[in-house]
Parts: sequence; C-alpha cells; structure tokens
Amino acid sequence: MRNRTILIVAVLAVVVVSLVPLSGTGVASTRAQKADGPVVKVGFMTPVESEGVSNPQDPDAIKAATKYFNKQGGAGTEHNRIEPVICDTHGDANGEVACARQMADEGVAAVLGDLIFENAAGVTDVLEQAQIPRIGLSASNPADFSSPIAFPVSAGPLGEVVGAAAGLDQAGDKKIALIQVETPTASSVPPLLEPPFAEIGVELLDPILVGTGESDYSTFVADAQREGADAATLLLSEQAAAQFVAATAQLRPGFRLSGLSPSFTIEVLRENKDVTKGMVLANSFPYPTANNVGRFPGLKTYFGAMKAGGISIDELNTASLRIWVAMLGFVRAAADLDAVTNETVLDALGTAQELDMDGLIQPWTPSTPGYGIFTRISNHFVYVMTFDGKNVATKKAPIDIGQYFSS
Repeated sequence: MRNRTILIVAVLAVVVVSLVPLSGTGVASTRAQKADGPVVKVGFMTPVESEGVSNPQDPDAIKAATKYFNKQGGAGTEHNRIEPVICDTHGDANGEVACARQMADEGVAAVLGDLIFENAAGVTDVLEQAQIPRIGLSASNPADFSSPIAFPVSAGPLGEVVGAAAGLDQAGDKKIALIQVETPTASSVPPLLEPPFAEIGVELLDPILVGTGESDYSTFVADAQREGADAATLLLSEQAAAQFVAATAQLRPGFRLSGLSPSFTIEVLRENKDVTKGMVLANSFPYPTANNVGRFPGLKTYFGAMKAGGISIDELNTASLRIWVAMLGFVRAAADLDAVTNETVLDALGTAQELDMDGLIQPWTPSTPGYGIFTRISNHFVYVMTFDGKNVATKKAPIDIGQYFSS
C-alpha cells in the first residue's frame, strides 16, 4: 500500500453516476459550451514521490477535476480553459519553496489544494509576494493561519482532531492519547489542542511521537495503554496508521481507536473490525463511499468526474475529494469574473459570500474571518463519523468546532 500523507489521504469510494452541471450560485448552469476561452493556469503543489510522504494519485485527481470543470465551461464569464501546473515538492523544504517560485513564474491565478508541511513560512513568503491565493490548502502551520492569501476550504487537521475529540467525548472517552508523526513542528501541536480539549471536557495526554520508517508499532500501542488512554487518536500516514491498527489488533489494549478519516482505508478497517468497530473518525469532508451518497448527493458528481478522469473506483480517496473541493471553490469564486487572474481571484475571494459547495461542506464564505488564532479558516465545521464494522457512516450535521476555541 502506498504511503500517503498524514493529513489528507484516505479511503476508497465505489460508485459511478451521472454528472451535474455547476455554477457560481449553486443553481444548475444553463451554459452548454466547453471551456474555449483563454487559458488560465492553476497551481498544485504536493509530495508526489518522496522517501516519507507520497501522494502519487494527486496529479491524476487534479487533472480529472480540471477535465470535468472545463467540460462545464471552465472559469469565469469568458469560459477560460483551466490548465493545471503540477509541482512535486518531494516532501522537502527546499522543494516546497522551489514549487512556490514555479507558481509565481508560471503566473498561476491560484494554487489549489496544496500540501505543504516542511517549509510553510517559506512558501507563504513567496506566494504572498506574488499575491497568489491558495484555495483549499491544508492549514496546519501558524504561517497558514493568518496569511491574507490563505483560503482553506476545510477546518484543517488541528480542527479535525478537535472534532474527533468532541465525538470521543460523546462516546464517553475522556483521556485521549495523540499518536503523531515526529516532525520539526510536532511540539507545537499539543499547546494548540489543549485549550479546546479542555473546553470539550477531555484530557490530552502526553503525545506519542512516531519516527519515519518505524516498523514495530507495538511500542506505541503500549505507550498509549501505559498512559491510561481511553482512546488513541492517530495523526499518521495511511501506511503508519495501518501498522498501528494491526499492532492494536494483536495487543488488544482496550482503548478506542480514533483519527482523521484520510488515514484509514476501508480495507484496513474491515480487516481489523475486532478493534476498529466503533472507531470515531473526523474530517471536514464526508467519507467518500457509496453508503454516504444519500446524505451527500454532491459525492455523485465527484465520483463520476474521477471515473471519467481515469481514476479507477477502487483508488478514490479523501485526498482526491479535498482537491476536488478546492477546484470547486476556485470555479465558484471566479464564476462572475470577466478576466481570471491572481489579482481578480484574490479580490473575489475577499468579498465572496455563501458559495454553494454542493453540500460537501457548509456554504463557503471565504471573506469571513475564522476563529481564535485560525483567522483564515472560515469553514470551521467538522463531520464526525463512526465505523460499524462494515461501513463508515458520516453524520449529516457537522460539528461547529469554533465554539471550542477562544476568540
């Protein structure tokens, strides 16, 4: 199984359906023409291949989204043809900044769904100087929380961990061990989580750090058990999470497993249902499987677009859905623009209100300030999910995690 990122990767989806036209207001578009206007470039930065985190499917996902939206008329009133500029950061601090400079050199109108975690400050500096908006970035670093060019479409991984904590509290679990990858910024995570955890009424135990390339996860399971954890929340890559789950299945420590839904494939959950049944998962987007289509019809368009883009139905994952929502946010924000440039898109995002996001997230108002120190995260809603031994069910009503943060 390929190792995908700790923050955004995830789970299989299995449905093929008809596509629904989109417009800036959420009402079905009447325009039938394909994008035939001037090219507008959008950027995409992610570690496609690296020694640590790799997202090999991401380029195909943004290409599939581009193909779909170009068939729906492209971007803006002139039907600009969207063209993705894809840059592999290799999960390297210098590579991330090099990709940001490429975006500036290429003159992209926006960067969509980027994953930056080694040198967030350096990337922010480059893109701020170029005045290039970042739509749908995974905001997990202080450099992302207040940048005027940052427009997340999700609550971000820290907000999603808080959503998971609220779900665990509802399940009766009060002591939570956070299992996270050991990174240069790992120590900054607990101080950000402790206040909202206290507001919820749960205790964040000492974090358990997992180094890259670990092979024996029984040690980390034992550490969580030794701390007296009621639940272990995993902030790990898909591969590492699978190994932690397997070790839990062997040791049966008695605590509940939890985490961000992108870290868990449906196969891993089903293969280890003795310990995964009753898991509490959280994410800003619904779990992309067929059983959730009834509650989230917008998944139909996403599934169909990915299928038409050449991604087989057994490869769809939450990373692809995040990229899709970022592209959707770009198209909706630019819908009324005659000229689609980084300047006009940035201006549009600064005033946009209640953009319809097909019900995948709450109506998005990127111009609205966020909460606490997360001033750029205007979408502060998180879906709580549970695994019943067969499927992951996403609750229709999300949790507003803003209530757990001080203003």
